[in-house]
Amino acid sequence: MAEDNANDNLPEKQFQISKSLSRILNQQTRNLDLALAGKTYTDDQGVSTAIINQELFWDEIEGYRYRLDLGLRLSLPNLEDKYKLVISNFNDNRVRRSNYSRGSFRDDNEDEYGATFSFIKQFKKFKVAFEPRIRFSGGFGTYYNLRFENQFVLKKDITNLETRFEFFADANRGTGQFVALTFEHILSKKWAFSFIFEEEYQAAESILKLLQGLNLFYEINSRMLIANSLILRSSNRKELREESDIVKESFRLQEIALGPSFTHKLFKDEIHYSINYTYIWNREQNFSGYHSASFLLSFIF
Repeated sequence: MAEDNANDNLPEKQFQISKSLSRILNQQTRNLDLALAGKTYTDDQGVSTAIINQELFWDEIEGYRYRLDLGLRLSLPNLEDKYKLVISNFNDNRVRRSNYSRGSFRDDNEDEYGATFSFIKQFKKFKVAFEPRIRFSGGFGTYYNLRFENQFVLKKDITNLETRFEFFADANRGTGQFVALTFEHILSKKWAFSFIFEEEYQAAESILKLLQGLNLFYEINSRMLIANSLILRSSNRKELREESDIVKESFRLQEIALGPSFTHKLFKDEIHYSINYTYIWNREQNFSGYHSASFLLSFIF
């Protein structure tokens, strides 16, 4: 892809502020790393990042909503080398599960604040991660996640298959499992498509969720990308049959979402934004369509 440097000419003062914040964060993280490890095990300095995500949602049903996410990716190379682990404290689960669609099911849209640590180990072809999480929003709670993931190269630089398997224990949702398969294929220098399949089962309420999606990508240049997505979501929902007063579970298509999105890396790797428009048909609205949009602004230091 052709490089586009037209957006690198933003005010130098803004660039210097970002670099100063990044330098302070990395220095403090290195001090913490040495304190926890006890001594120097590697010459690798590591790079830590702070991420601020601001997201504004709008739809015809609920109106406007705003969400602020603050995250840290701390690089602790000495501690990692001592215990042969990779450690992170940024919760990637929400980000990864929303790459193709934002706001999967209504109960997944709640704000979530907390701290996550990822202990990552390479086991043969699979990357294995154990992630304990403390959540503060909606009352104190804990979350544990065991994840296995891998990428199979079916045709070099053209076709990939990503697999992801998770087992989780959540203070709110109980125990369950999650599976994601992503098939990606490069059509040309500008065009690509992917097919995704996701399944989640929550044991406490015997809830099964499925997501299937088709995405078509067009890369304008190395900084700008347009995606068009078709997402189908299904689940089993409990229904009360009045004539018999019996609660019956039925697995049905719950929602269809169709729409484009635009992503722009505005300034180097430090300021990104994306604009999403979606037209949604869901069962709650008797499949009468309505409009939805979101704007995400990310600052990375």
